[in-house]
Amino acid sequence: MANCQVMRCPRAGETIFATDGATAMRREFWVCQQHLAAIEGGAAWCIENLGSDGSAILIGDDVIAGDLLFHGFRMSWETSPSSTATPRRVLSLIAKSAGGSEESLTFVISDEQLRELAKDLTWHLQGGGEKG
Repeated sequence: MANCQVMRCPRAGETIFATDGATAMRREFWVCQQHLAAIEGGAAWCIENLGSDGSAILIGDDVIAGDLLFHGFRMSWETSPSSTATPRRVLSLIAKSAGGSEESLTFVISDEQLRELAKDLTWHLQGGGEKG
């Protein structure tokens, strides 16, 4: 049995907690029953990249109250009010505050920008650190 992957938790991980997201963005962590109950109960949490040591879940006091935590994203095609306009790709990033309020940031993104974003995210998920 693995250790709970919540930062500083000494208990054994009893079940797998899987983050929401598409297959490439989905992450799985071993968590103890207490932390699983806290997350499922709505406690604020986030994932901390620990570099070559992997990742850990931050929860409770480790999550700064003012932080907005990534919650998900939406991708859509929209057309402008002009019927002759070409549809454009729109990306919305959704965040939740530690208090539970939801905010989103929506912007138009080109195919090239989307490819670059996917490349950078993949690099970080594979253990990359800060890019210079």
